[in-house]
Amino acid sequence: MSLSRRTSLHAREVIQKAFKELERAVAVPDARRFRDMTIHDVQKACESIENELGARGLLRNMGRLQPLLKGLECYGKAVKTLCQGTPYLPWIWAPIVVILRIGSDCIAAFEILIKAYARIGKSLGRFEKLRNAFAGNPGFQEIVAIFYRDIVKFHECAYKFVTANGWRIFFRTTWGRFDRHFSVILDNLDQHGELIDKEANARNIVETQALLKQFEADRNESLEKVQEEEKAEIAKQYQAILARLQINESDQNSIWETLVGALRAGPECTCAWVLKHEKMASWLSEKGDTRSLWLQGSAGTGKSVIAAHLAKFRSLDNHIVIRHFCDDLYDSSTKYDQILKSIIRQLLEKSDDSTAYAYKALVIERKSLTTSTLETIIQELVSILSGSAQERQLMWIILDGVDACEAASLARCIALMDLIALKDCALGTAACKVLFTSRCDPPKKQARRRPLVLLGKENSHLQASIQLYAVHRLHSPLISDRLSQLGVGTDDITDLGHKIAAKADGMFLYARIIVDYISKQLFRTSEDLRGAIQELPPELKGFYQKILSNIISHLNPASTESIQCVLHWIAFSKSPLKQLEILSAITFCKGMTEIERLVPTFFLQDCSALLEEKCDKTIGFIHASVKEFLLDPESPISITQEEAQRQHVLGILACLASAARHFGQPGNEPNTRLRVVKGVFAFLNYASNHWTECVVSYAETCSRNGVYDTRFSEAIDRLANSLCRLATLPDAIVPNSQFRDPPLQALQNFPSIRPFVKMALQFESQEAIDKVFVENGQGTSTQTGPFIDPVSTLLQKYRDAVRWLLRQDYYPGVSRDDFELFRAQTQTSLFTCRLPLCPSASIGHETEAELRAHELEHTKGFPCRVGGCRYPPFRSAQLLENHFKRHHHQVLPKRNLRRVGEFRHKARDVRVDSARIAPGTAALYKMTTFPRESLIPDGGQVPSPPRLQRQSPSRLPLGEEYSGAVNIKTAEQMRPNAINMPPPGGRPHPVAGKAP
Repeated sequence: MSLSRRTSLHAREVIQKAFKELERAVAVPDARRFRDMTIHDVQKACESIENELGARGLLRNMGRLQPLLKGLECYGKAVKTLCQGTPYLPWIWAPIVVILRIGSDCIAAFEILIKAYARIGKSLGRFEKLRNAFAGNPGFQEIVAIFYRDIVKFHECAYKFVTANGWRIFFRTTWGRFDRHFSVILDNLDQHGELIDKEANARNIVETQALLKQFEADRNESLEKVQEEEKAEIAKQYQAILARLQINESDQNSIWETLVGALRAGPECTCAWVLKHEKMASWLSEKGDTRSLWLQGSAGTGKSVIAAHLAKFRSLDNHIVIRHFCDDLYDSSTKYDQILKSIIRQLLEKSDDSTAYAYKALVIERKSLTTSTLETIIQELVSILSGSAQERQLMWIILDGVDACEAASLARCIALMDLIALKDCALGTAACKVLFTSRCDPPKKQARRRPLVLLGKENSHLQASIQLYAVHRLHSPLISDRLSQLGVGTDDITDLGHKIAAKADGMFLYARIIVDYISKQLFRTSEDLRGAIQELPPELKGFYQKILSNIISHLNPASTESIQCVLHWIAFSKSPLKQLEILSAITFCKGMTEIERLVPTFFLQDCSALLEEKCDKTIGFIHASVKEFLLDPESPISITQEEAQRQHVLGILACLASAARHFGQPGNEPNTRLRVVKGVFAFLNYASNHWTECVVSYAETCSRNGVYDTRFSEAIDRLANSLCRLATLPDAIVPNSQFRDPPLQALQNFPSIRPFVKMALQFESQEAIDKVFVENGQGTSTQTGPFIDPVSTLLQKYRDAVRWLLRQDYYPGVSRDDFELFRAQTQTSLFTCRLPLCPSASIGHETEAELRAHELEHTKGFPCRVGGCRYPPFRSAQLLENHFKRHHHQVLPKRNLRRVGEFRHKARDVRVDSARIAPGTAALYKMTTFPRESLIPDGGQVPSPPRLQRQSPSRLPLGEEYSGAVNIKTAEQMRPNAINMPPPGGRPHPVAGKAP
């Protein structure tokens, strides 16, 4: 009677853990098939796949798998002892069938899998000789278990790869990441194979165990290194995509922080009723049938806060939530292309595969940034994130305030979201669910297609929520202390909350304003408090009127005009302004240029009931409805766009003229710096970015209305004279030239300013940036190059003064508080993009190097992406290809032909072996072929320049034509562009102005 062989407990634990990880990744139907599959079943399945490929004319020499199948059979006998009584054994060969059958749909991927499995087979051959000799050795069993873990881990990675949603489409972009994992696993198998050989030959078990631990440590270290390299590469790709798309999320971040602050201001149960609503619960549930939902409510009913609450709720369990909030106070938030870019940015943050795909499409291929391209990319990214069929990952998209967008943009946005949400209806699964919120009713066609939640019909829920909110606010320390002094107890506070909710009539905004109002009033008794609430107007519009009436009731006409000026600037500014910028704008809007100090801050404090400071320190209205009320002619203080336009242009012209006078005087630095630190020129950054637009626009308005504005004409002449003293006009631009540019035709009556406007337009244009980078090299400063207009010179001098002041701890003549306020509000306005339509034109970068890299992405040229190359972008693809041949092409030595007979086979091309390509570059060799005699790229080798290809999209959105871009693929495209490194081969850097 033979004794049963002893088994290593640690080896069994290793096998069990590896099996569980693979089992979690495999779909249930496949797992059932794996349980009873034998190695002979795998052999028959491989023969069947080979026959299918032969019928398609795509034979791939499946005989390369024979060593693998034979090795697995021998290895199965070696590991059988450790797998007794468990279902673990068939899983070392069963997944091969599913992986190869799915992979055969993409020949490139199939070829890679065949080579990888053939390499595994080489490591398994030794088990045929060693299994009998060392079957009972615990050390040998642990090595066998490690082999099991490596093989199963390879199956897991390969299975996830071929079952991912849309893997065939994204194979070129995602394979680079999986290739690293596969290479690490295969290298581990080779090392463990060597360890088995050492085990067989070594007599010292202690030494073998030490080697085992060392190999295990090396394995973990290699895996960690791969993960770190992946993270670094993905981070670089992500930043490159953001620069290419010119994404600036400052507006969205500000809106989100405001909404999160509003949620924190009330109790957690304020929006609890929304989660229990029948239609909303169906939309929130993963199993719910509602895929698209529309939430409609009037101004102030809390739609945005509800949307923020839903976004936070769904994010708690790590679900993918994409959100975008449209706000009239932020123009960029309502533009359709910015909405698409915001969605893309959030999708990129959820998956590394999505980042790799977008990097290839936007940075490497440099597809044109049309709305059609962005829509297509969103669809593809959603497909990547949705996962494989058995691991469908649902996401939620929330678009708030969509009625603030233009009608055409809204229709297109709805069509795109419907296309995504209803994509997999036939399969019974959904990729994402979409929620729209708006103040207005949805379009009639859209109302019939999706469920509609009307907040106007949920008055009971809103009433209860507003009461909870009001009671919570009244219990805050500041307000409760005042109420306690009036003898108001807990029960009375609950009654006050009920009265506030009744007065608000379903409007959270009105309830918030009422609480703020009573917290600042002086009441003698609690009855006075209740009476004040009762006397408030029944509507929000009436309350606005009451506030404005109280503001101007004790003011003279000049003071009322000042209040009106503040409201004009906040309502119609091109971008949100900070406190110092608004005060500076108000100071200059009278047209005066001799300014020593700003207007007092109480100009803003008197309007504080209607204003609030956002999270980004900008000043805005408490709600978009304030601007709508002020535009009403019946408002106590009405504002008009025409008057705002006039005040803006006069303030801008006066600010620029004053800056030209002070910054243009040599030796006046102390006096100028004192004005800078006091905030007098805080408005200069805004003025320099928008002065041409405002001047041309107001000139067109005057011409159209037949009005001649004397103050405008005087301000223009004053600025033109100041600029003439500051800089000399170039020969190419003279005041008497005949301008045919449409923006300059409106300035025919103002000849003194026309040349400066033309210079500024040229400097802000796309061609100017191309000129700086393409003709003068990447090292040229973006603000001090040969192509710069006088206004930009002023801005640069102002920024130099600000940088000097920020390095100081104090400045004579300025209080500590004023200096800290200046420091806080000017740090992000130094390095801004010169293109006025770019989001970075208002909120800048931290360093000039970041600004140079940002503006480089604006160029339409073709940059060389070979690592270390410092040549600037080229104007055409042909120039880039010529440069590549001249500086990066590897000239191979000729080979002597052997005269041993006549070769009768055809010359054929050899496909690139992706296993020999440097990490991170495998995805770039898309159908690239090399001559049979040439060297296949390995490590730092650079292949000959590939052909230019025009990529066709896999999907055309909304019936629009595809606008492709020339795709230039080089071996180094995925490598970081180290602009501070010398060119390869030690070649000298190009001379400025000369094409390479």
